[in-house]
Amino acid sequence: MSEKNRFEKEEEPLVAAFRNELRSAMERVLRAELRAALDAEPYARSDDRKGYRHGSEERSILTSLGPSEFKMPRGRIKAQDGAEEEWRSFLIGRYQRRTRDIDLAIMELYLAGVNTRRIKKALRPLLGNAELSASTVSRIVSALKEHFETWRKRSLAEEDMRYLYLDGFSVKVRVAGRCSRVSILAAVGVNGKGEKKLMGLWLKGSSF
Repeated sequence: MSEKNRFEKEEEPLVAAFRNELRSAMERVLRAELRAALDAEPYARSDDRKGYRHGSEERSILTSLGPSEFKMPRGRIKAQDGAEEEWRSFLIGRYQRRTRDIDLAIMELYLAGVNTRRIKKALRPLLGNAELSASTVSRIVSALKEHFETWRKRSLAEEDMRYLYLDGFSVKVRVAGRCSRVSILAAVGVNGKGEKKLMGLWLKGSSF
């Protein structure tokens, strides 16, 4: 029996039960979200109604319990100009395929120097039939880089820091396909309330 088939067939009943409960909970929360957006109960007649429902679609999302199938309710929302547009959930994005904790697990493994093949093997009990390609890992890591750059370039003009501590440490990272240790310079500020806050991080040798 292949490793893939073994993980597909050997599922603990408790995990399966939890996933069924998760499906019910997700569908219940999504229906409530749509109900709030429409400002009307199903089949209710109301002059304040902001749109209408029109069925549902099967979706799948990868969670910490593995792939979970659920029905995403659909609806049409009336805009202020009278036009109608498809309702979009704020809880689960239109193209979202994984919950945030899965992406964080992938980021942590990648930054620890684990390659894509080993990431897939480590997460096999969670992934099930879900695919995790090298391009998917790259997109997840790229999103982390974008968040870091936004944080690094933020304005510090409003920060009321009284003290500044400079220190350094080394971490194991993946560089050009290889795992190696790099030195990081860190700046930690202390404000008037005695609260510490990370101000910046720089690779050794980069300019301030």
